[in-house]
Amino acid sequence: MPERFEAIWFDKAVRLTHLEFELLHCLMQRHGQTVAPSLILKEVWGYEPDDDIETIRVHVRHLRTKLEPDARKPLYIKTVYGAGYCLELADQPGWPSCAMSSSKATSQARRG
Repeated sequence: MPERFEAIWFDKAVRLTHLEFELLHCLMQRHGQTVAPSLILKEVWGYEPDDDIETIRVHVRHLRTKLEPDARKPLYIKTVYGAGYCLELADQPGWPSCAMSSSKATSQARRG
């Protein structure tokens, strides 16, 4: 496993935990689409969906604290009430990316 995880967020490196990184990566892969909690639980935590929505809320809150200008009024990671979360970013230079860094390997996940 990489030693550190970070997002290059509008040209600024932001350190993330492993789960924050995976959550952001999940949302970035579906940029502009609502991602259901059941899919997030399956892809990020690797288990079948149940009613463990609080786990997602906590990690989304932490991610917003690190990435949003004001975590209480999110511009990028939106809650779609009753449906899930949506990452909304305008296509522009400096578009954010996720990067996993370690002394052994480097991998990047960008909008595809």
